Amino acid sequence: MRKRELLLLIALVVTSSLAIYLLLLNLLVPAKVSVSVRQLLLSPKSYDGKEVRVEGLLKKAWIFNTFFYNLTDSQYAVVVSSSGDMDLDAYVGLKVLVQGKFRYLPQLLDAPRFRINVSEIQVMEGKPRFFLQFERSGGIAGFQEVFILDNNATASFLSRGVTLWQKTLSPEQFQEAIRIIQDNGFLSIQRDAYGPREGVADFFAYRLKVVLASDTKLKSNSVSWVDEWASKDPLPSNLTRLMAELRAFLASILPQPYSSMGFGIEPDSNRSIMGDYVSINPRTRIENFVWKVEAMGFLTAFDNPFRMKRRFLGSKVRGI
Repeated sequence: MRKRELLLLIALVVTSSLAIYLLLLNLLVPAKVSVSVRQLLLSPKSYDGKEVRVEGLLKKAWIFNTFFYNLTDSQYAVVVSSSGDMDLDAYVGLKVLVQGKFRYLPQLLDAPRFRINVSEIQVMEGKPRFFLQFERSGGIAGFQEVFILDNNATASFLSRGVTLWQKTLSPEQFQEAIRIIQDNGFLSIQRDAYGPREGVADFFAYRLKVVLASDTKLKSNSVSWVDEWASKDPLPSNLTRLMAELRAFLASILPQPYSSMGFGIEPDSNRSIMGDYVSINPRTRIENFVWKVEAMGFLTAFDNPFRMKRRFLGSKVRGI
């Protein structure tokens, strides 16, 4: 009889200990809540501070003059960020499931108020293949231009935070971009920056970031440099060769006037290009609108295909 009571007592102690352990585990490691992006944004206070699981398409967006990662489900988007070794660029353009803590910060005015700090990410459709981000900034006109090619072969051209052009490239064009990176050994460049000499001005600064799937691994590299004439140290020959091929590639896919990105192409007699010094009165047709540039100045950017954004030196841009 005593033996039976002892066994029951032991079983009761084990069961009680397990229940207490599970309770503490639940308190210390909150359960992850499966939720949509729409639900997060419509009821942010309900999920603030909670671990969430959210599915959506990962995109890159320019917000408040800074690049952020957006997780979108059609009409809604929430900013996601990561820490440690997780490189979200490797997943841009893919449908993913992210897990992490959601934060709602209504007091912020100059940054996104909704954010998921991602701890885990899982690809739901497709697979990481290739990501490229090429930036050009500076010059007399103060350019801020970015070209992005994501895993889904979606190419985007942005200027001063505005997406001016976006298109899905053909398989041949996508493979050509990969070839340019591989043939010129970009992933093997060891140095990450080539800065300017002292006293130089009005040069362009460039940055190229690439993530490439090789076998079962993801390899990445990021290099920043300036115009070769302004560089403190000589640029590697494979970097200058890559730059020339990348310029030609962008010229072949970007429509005018955006294909002048980083090329220094001279304008012809009937077309003006962003950043070109205009000293004549040309007319330029953009979609169904014709614009006339009067006097001289710098054509700096386009808000969209139908409206010019200008920063001219006492000159005017008007629709005809």
